[in-house]
Order: sequence, then C-alpha cells, then structure tokens
Amino acid sequence: MALEGTHIRIAIDVKNELGVKNIGQYVSGTIYPDSRYITGVKRSATHNLKMFDGENYVDDFQKGWHMHLLCDKIQHATMHELIPDILICDEENKEWWATITAIKTAQDISDLKHFNIQEYLPYLEYAENPNGEDIKKVREYNMAVQNLYSNKGVPSLRDYRSNLVAFGISEELSSLVIQKTLDFLQNDNIGAQIENMYEKMLSTLKQILTVKNNA
Repeated sequence: MALEGTHIRIAIDVKNELGVKNIGQYVSGTIYPDSRYITGVKRSATHNLKMFDGENYVDDFQKGWHMHLLCDKIQHATMHELIPDILICDEENKEWWATITAIKTAQDISDLKHFNIQEYLPYLEYAENPNGEDIKKVREYNMAVQNLYSNKGVPSLRDYRSNLVAFGISEELSSLVIQKTLDFLQNDNIGAQIENMYEKMLSTLKQILTVKNNA
C-alpha cells in the first residue's frame, strides 16, 4: 500500500476527472481500505479491484476507495520500473517487505513537501463501514491518520515508526523500515527516483481515467 499522504494527494489530483461532489466521502473512501489494520477485515474484502470493474459507483466514497486500489497498483509497477535493483529479493522475506515499506515512506515524505494535507484531514471525521466492520474501529483508523499528519509539514521518522507499531508491526521490523527509509533519503540516486515516482504515478492514473471516460 502507499501511505495515506500519497493516497490523499493523488486522489485530490484526479477528483475533477471523477466529478467528485462530496469531498468528505471521497477522502475518507481513499484511505478506507487500510483501516483493515485496525478492523481486522480481510485484505481481499478491502483491496479487490474487480469490484470496480463496471465503475458503477454508489457514491463518492466508492470513488475514493477505487482510487486507493489504483494508486497501490500503479505505485507497485512504478517502483519496479524506476528502482528495480533494490527490489530483487524473496517477496516472502521480511527484508523485502521492509524495503517496499521504506520506499513508500520515503515517497510519502516527498509528497508531503508538495502537498498541504492539513486542508483535507478534517474530512476524515466522516467514516463508513461497507464490510460491516465496527464503525468505531474505522473511525479509530481515521483518527490515527489525522494524528500522524496533524500540525506538521512532514511527520518525523519517529512518527512513522510509531504508526507502524500501532498497526501491529513488530518493533524490530518497524525499526528496520525506518533505517531503510533513512538510507534511501540519504542516497542521492535512489532519492531522486523516489522523488520522480509521484508524477509518473499521477500521469499513469490520469491516462487510465481518460481511457475509461472515453470508452
């Protein structure tokens, strides 16, 4: 998954293409899939792209939800295109997961330097539970996202680490993610590629939406 700063940024950048009217539903929808870390809903229920094949959206919450899934898919492909060398390892290995998550964290940091997320955090007061999960836990997740990003330009690496631990990632693995994030940010070549990821992702997403709108 992309981190929520990236998710909200890219969703906002394509909201006009989708004709979004209820921004609260939309922003809440675009972070909803990852609420599973708190609600315990299976990933297959929150990250199933096939449910949007017909694009018969019920509301703007579903539009945001769909953008989350497209963002994840596009980010994964973009990583493998721009920085394939550091992703060559067993995908069942914790080292691989930590590497992927570190890239996403570094991109989140990069994205927040160019995007004022503060404007959109109040919209996370809105919540839905489309899989029948405990709505209090969905709100708890939304609040965790608000707390991570509130009253700061960019969260600290300590903030990101605390967030991982709060979502059930072990202390050891969370620390490995943060160390790798720092390594990537301090590596000029890798850092530059991570900086380039967002614009490439946005271009790809807009192309997809253009094709779908003209179909």
